[in-house]
Amino acid sequence: MLKNIRHKNIIEIIERDGFISTEGIAEMYGVSIATARRDLDELEEKGILTRKYGGAELKDGMLLKHSTFFDRQQSSHKEKYDIAKAAVKLIPENAIIAMDAGSTVYELCLLLKDRSDLTIICSDIHSAECLISGNAENKVYFMGGFLTKDGSSTCDFAERLLSKIAGIDLFFLSGDCISITDGISSYDYGVSQLNRCYADKAKKTIALIDHTKFKSKGFYKICGLEEIDTLVIDKQVSGSVIKSIEDQNIKYIIA
Repeated sequence: MLKNIRHKNIIEIIERDGFISTEGIAEMYGVSIATARRDLDELEEKGILTRKYGGAELKDGMLLKHSTFFDRQQSSHKEKYDIAKAAVKLIPENAIIAMDAGSTVYELCLLLKDRSDLTIICSDIHSAECLISGNAENKVYFMGGFLTKDGSSTCDFAERLLSKIAGIDLFFLSGDCISITDGISSYDYGVSQLNRCYADKAKKTIALIDHTKFKSKGFYKICGLEEIDTLVIDKQVSGSVIKSIEDQNIKYIIA
């Protein structure tokens, strides 16, 4: 079994049972005790686990799963709408843009229905349906690949499609979580890889982050904050977080 798959399975077991033993890892996956210990050491270095005698448990505040799209759509809706309003002003005419999945990006899609000059690459079925439902005549491309239960597309065919595109002007990244030290992360490996492909292709990456995403950390890192050109946040983000953003000389907009 590939190491990254084994790591994900280890975390899922800990999330379910609260603890996993080193011996249990070795027996389950047919690896040595030394390999099992290295697995736990690496996951602890990433800030996901807390090592305990004979095994490990999930670190406080660390989550691998998130709520459904429809639940997130209702949560902090005003803040997400305000972020989307600020973001739409950053899009020039005739731009080629790529968009992450998520409820904040969906609010941006609702505003883009009034535009007819854009080429848009989207990553989830909710955004795609929104963008083609109005009278706008934007060119909309849906990224092919495996669909998660939440309706997000993953990286299966991303590199093949993106290799045929001359360039992306703006990539709107939402992510699942954000850490000042560890950057923006996702709960899903395929989604994180797709976003990485977008960021590598785009001239600028703009992160749309509401205050709730500062409270946890996803399993898969997408990028560091130094790779973000503009961070758009809401007024509920704490002053201490804003100071940390300023200390790193990251350009930001408070919506």
